[in-house]
Amino acid sequence: MNRLSTWTAATVSKAIAKGLMKVSALVRKQPNDVVLAKIAAIPGLELEHGRGRDSAHFFLNFLRHVERRGLSERDVAKRTEQYLVHPVIASESARQTARVRHGLTGLRSLILSPTVRCNLRCEHCYNLYEIHEDGHDRLSLETMERVLGEAKELGAYRVSVIGGEPLLRWRDLVSLAETHSDVLFTVFTNGLLVTDEVASALAARGNVELAVSVDGPAALHDRWRGAGTYLRAVNAIERYVAHGGMALFAPTVTAENYEALLSDAFVDAMIERGAYMGYLHHYDMVGGQERADWLLSPEQLQRMQRRIEEIHRAKPVSILSNVVSDLLRGGCPAVRDFVHINHKGEVEPCCMVPFAGASIHDQSLAAALKAPLFSDVCAIGPDAHGIKRCLVGENLVTIRRAVDRGNAHGTTTRSHALFAHEDPALLAKLPTCFSSTPALQ
Repeated sequence: MNRLSTWTAATVSKAIAKGLMKVSALVRKQPNDVVLAKIAAIPGLELEHGRGRDSAHFFLNFLRHVERRGLSERDVAKRTEQYLVHPVIASESARQTARVRHGLTGLRSLILSPTVRCNLRCEHCYNLYEIHEDGHDRLSLETMERVLGEAKELGAYRVSVIGGEPLLRWRDLVSLAETHSDVLFTVFTNGLLVTDEVASALAARGNVELAVSVDGPAALHDRWRGAGTYLRAVNAIERYVAHGGMALFAPTVTAENYEALLSDAFVDAMIERGAYMGYLHHYDMVGGQERADWLLSPEQLQRMQRRIEEIHRAKPVSILSNVVSDLLRGGCPAVRDFVHINHKGEVEPCCMVPFAGASIHDQSLAAALKAPLFSDVCAIGPDAHGIKRCLVGENLVTIRRAVDRGNAHGTTTRSHALFAHEDPALLAKLPTCFSSTPALQ
């Protein structure tokens, strides 16, 4: 079988849980570097497995949650199975099978958009105009249940649920989490719909964490998302944690707010609210946005990296940056590690790349990933810095060729506008994750 047997998963989980319980009391106030040195020797827990430094930070944050909640060893074993065993160990087993059975590298995770409807309209949203122009299409619950089963066969035991606002379909998410109890769901939300009913239902599943968008201190956040939204967002974190769930803060980072997001005051406020980690998503101009001045420069990325390292040395929290982390791993992980299935069932290399090479409505996910577009993406090599650059930046030519050959099509009303950025003179302003960014040292 591709996945671990129930007995094997439970046995591994119990073994890891015993080790975690022994060191859990160390983590409340100890900085990451100190705690990582202490847990590195836990049997069965390979901190460098698959994702390197990010994996280590994720394990540490899980350990910190165990200590904070005061869970019994039995509960720790169950959480370990849901958060660590399936997303890491079972995933790698399934990926190896996928290589043999399908000739594919497999997936580490899946990005899923059940809907693009949203209760806000934020200027920095990656999907700004599609939110309201294409709000009626959505993936059925039955389709999502099928696709998640197929994704697990390829190794994707982690699912990032985005939108739109995914909690507009929170009842379907509860059902998905019940049906696929071995999948870890990270739901990216603005937090406005996190009532006690929603928090209780999702937290009770044990395999759903909320990534709440908090874009900085109250004044800055409210200016971007609307008056009063900051308080509702941080209250959502607090409420979900109170109901037994795990929550993280997940801001959109721009040149305007990156310093505030990494300030002691803001990070400490998120820790106090109960966030177990932070995930920084960088602003990109792929959805019709017009604020080029919000794009982060290479120098600002360098400063972010140094500041994140300072936080890790000094504070009991981990912060991951979708750009800095991937640069350190060699660049763009699209198709190699994940794909995005949008609300219409179209398969895109990434949620920031509005072009699809296949649909899951007329074939399995494995069959869809054999489409020429995805083979072309996998064939892209690194640049002189050892970094595989972004598909809507320096490697946009790959998408252009796929479109010209009929192997890809735009999935939004503004997809083809990206081709305006092919001029090399515009490289310094390209709206991408990795444009003109030297290798981080």
